[in-house]
This record gives sequence, C-alpha cells and structure tokens, in this order.
Amino acid sequence: MDFTEGILGADTSLAAVAARLGMVFCLGYGLIRYVNAKRSPLNAIPTVGYSGILTSYITAFQWSTKGRDLIQEGYDKYPGRAFKVATISKWVVVLNGPQHVDDVRKAPEDVLSFDIAIQEIFEQTTQAEYTFGAGLDTHPHHIAAIRSQITRGMVGGYDDLKDEVMEVCNEYISQSDGWYNFPTKSLTKSEIVPDTKPKSRWPPAINADYLNVLERLTLDVTNTAKIINIFPNVLKPLVGRSLRTVTRKLDEGHRLLSPLVEERLNQSKIDPDSLPSDLVSWLINTATHDYHLTVYDLVTRILVVNFTAIHTTTMAFTQAMYDLAVHPEYVKELREELKP
Repeated sequence: MDFTEGILGADTSLAAVAARLGMVFCLGYGLIRYVNAKRSPLNAIPTVGYSGILTSYITAFQWSTKGRDLIQEGYDKYPGRAFKVATISKWVVVLNGPQHVDDVRKAPEDVLSFDIAIQEIFEQTTQAEYTFGAGLDTHPHHIAAIRSQITRGMVGGYDDLKDEVMEVCNEYISQSDGWYNFPTKSLTKSEIVPDTKPKSRWPPAINADYLNVLERLTLDVTNTAKIINIFPNVLKPLVGRSLRTVTRKLDEGHRLLSPLVEERLNQSKIDPDSLPSDLVSWLINTATHDYHLTVYDLVTRILVVNFTAIHTTTMAFTQAMYDLAVHPEYVKELREELKP
C-alpha cells in the first residue's frame, strides 16, 4: 500500500476520493482553527455563550437572531470589563463601561484607527468585494472626489439641491394640514446624491428607472451581505459568486449610466474646461490611473457613492426619529426653526 492509497483508501472512485479529500480538508481546517484559537490573546477575554472550536458556532448562529440578548447578557454579567461573542466569521469584542469607552476615545490613531474601523464596518455590512466587485479600494479616488470636490461644490450646488428636495417633498409628502400615514420607504428615493445627474436633468423615464435601480440596489447589497456573513471566510468567495441579485442591479445601472459617462469622457478629451460640476466630472478629474477613466469603472464608482449616500443617510434619519421619539419635547422647538 503506497502513501496515496493510505490516505485516499483502496476505493478510487470519484465520489470516494472526493469524500476523503473533503474529510482531509475539514480535519486540516479544524486543526488550524484549534491551534490559532489556543494561541489567540482573545482567550483572556470572558465569553458570552459558547467558546469551543465547534460549540462557538451555536452562539454564532444565535447571534444572527438574538444578538441584542447576547450583548445584554454580557453587559449585565461583566460590568466594567470587556467580553466577547462568537459570530460566524469572527469574535465581536465589546468594551463595557465608561472607563473602556474613555480609553478608546483617547487612543492614538496608530493604536486604534477610525478610518480602518469604518472600512471594516463597511466591508462587513456590504461585503463589497463580492457585491460591487474587487479592486474598488485599491485606488479609491472616489473618496478624494467626495472629500474635496463635493464638499467644495455644496455651496455652488445649493440651488440644484433645493430643487431636488422640493421636488421630492411635493411628490411624496402630502400637503394636508391633518395627520396622515407616511411610508418611510418613500424616503429612500429622496436620499440619492443629486450631483450624479447632469445639470440638464434626465428624461423622467430614465430618472425613474435610475431611482428604482438604486432603491433595489441598496436593499440587495445589504441582504446579500447578510447571507455571505453567515458563512466562514473560506466559503465566502464561493457564496459571493453564486449570488447574482446585486450583479443584475449593477448591470441595469450600467445600462442607464454608460451613455452619459461615455459622452462625458469624450467631452473631457475635447474640451475639459466645459465639464459641468457634478460627480461624473469630479471622478474624471480626480482619476489617478488609466483604468479609472473607463466607462465601467466610472459607472461602478457612481453607483457605490450613491449606495453609500443612501445607506448612511437612512441610518442618520432613523436615529433622528428614534431620538425624537425619546425626546418629544424637542419637536416644538424644531418646528419653530423650520418656519420661514
């Protein structure tokens, strides 16, 4: 009996070999996880739920439906201490108590990086590598466009932004003086960066299609990310490639935006000084590599910026509604400020 036969067995049928290779892979993966777990400094932090190599997955699955209860248990059980909770792909460490919060606040950038933390949160909630595609964060010049061009262009674009807000209010908010039900889902359509549109505005049909694509894209990305997060890191590439919902929405976005972007690229080559001041032009002006000036790359970054705008604004609006529900005494004062 040679070494190969000893590992794979005498039965060399395809199914038998695949089963044995799968077993070897699982054992190897389990051994690596075991060794890494034993060496991890996380062992010094108390655990809420199970902490074993296999049993921790019980808590990981509970996290997806009972995360709040697990955090509350740790908060009550370990006051003034750190504790950890298992998820499918990682341990979540919670710093419990004002002293820990103050330590985080005072930590220098080379110890705790806010930018890296935001990047990790974005990756966790979007799984951008498997939804929008790999490479967007390699040379993220769209971030430079947002930080510089959009911030500086806010004053000049105030009238356009005002027109957008008025148009949305007239379309989705009733003019009635009495109480009425307002579907918060309608707000999604109003939370789209208006500067992605050319100053001449799109035809109504294309504009409506684009709004619908962005609305669905926001939901599809977050839902797809939730599914991918269920699986361990080793399986995420396979799962990500098999989920096509986001890809179909991106294709629709490319179909709508590509003619505009191609026209703007041609304009930038002929007369760059004539470009209108909007996101399309800003991305062209801040490009740092040749591939940034392709129609595909520009459209993808426009969709990513729009997604981010909707995602963050929705969270901010939701938090504001929660705060008003807890502190209704501020409603009257806010209404007074809004009066012309």
